[in-house]
Amino acid sequence: MSQLTGLKHPWFGILWATAGLVLAAVWIVVVGIIGALMLVFGLVDLKNGQPDFSTFQLGTLTWMQFGAMFLIVALLTWVSKTPWRTSFALNNPGTMPIAAAVIGGLTVWMFPSKLAEWIAANFPGISLGALDQIGIALSSGTALERIFFCSAVVLGAPLFEELLFRGFLFHQLQRTLPAWVVWLLTSFFFAAFHLDPAHALPVLFTGLFLGALRWASGSIYPSILAHFLNNGLAAVMVYWGGSDTTENTPLPLGAAAIGIFMTLGAAFIAAAGRLPPVPEVDESDDATEPPRLGETPIP
Repeated sequence: MSQLTGLKHPWFGILWATAGLVLAAVWIVVVGIIGALMLVFGLVDLKNGQPDFSTFQLGTLTWMQFGAMFLIVALLTWVSKTPWRTSFALNNPGTMPIAAAVIGGLTVWMFPSKLAEWIAANFPGISLGALDQIGIALSSGTALERIFFCSAVVLGAPLFEELLFRGFLFHQLQRTLPAWVVWLLTSFFFAAFHLDPAHALPVLFTGLFLGALRWASGSIYPSILAHFLNNGLAAVMVYWGGSDTTENTPLPLGAAAIGIFMTLGAAFIAAAGRLPPVPEVDESDDATEPPRLGETPIP
């Protein structure tokens, strides 16, 4: 029988999700303060009115941010007494959602890239901020520094951002809200997490696709894979083409349209291959663990 009181009450999902968002936002502010202190103490120079972090410094701050995000959701998962598999949707996604993640992960970047180009061209007052810094960091510094920063972008971001947004937040909010509302909210939070308008608006499209993978498959693995492929492809393009790749070779409008078509197709593939939902485990004292496949219940 489901509990109506205590930490497992469905409305506590809103509480845990809010706590996760607030703590993540606070840590982003803390990382920003650390960056400001580095500027005050002369560890970072100013260039065109913006802090000129080295590739190693930017990689260190990025890993600090992602590491704290994981500690936050791990702590809240433990405090809320939620099984790890349930909290982070560590379920078998099936074959088709994985295929959809590969297709979408390699094409979802096209429309956001074109949108970022359009914003930069039509709204000169909006700085590309983080996008410029990422591009410069991936194309400057020593080889080891670039590998270190690239690991944060290609490995850290897909893993820890997905654990927060499509894992912990998605599960907690879904305890109370309809799945489609959770899909929209987590996609919006994911975009807002990127702060810069020129970065956040294009990333919203990416977040909607990653959320669709999570919703359709009931698993976080496809969204991690797609996120990894998206970031990895972007890193390779910047590495070989330089930080001003998009300025020298703007993306054709037709390619952006193809990217939308392929991404939507991938989302439909994921939905078509959805497996039956995995029942949540009741860890209350009076709960009895169901027999595994092939086992005989003990009377």
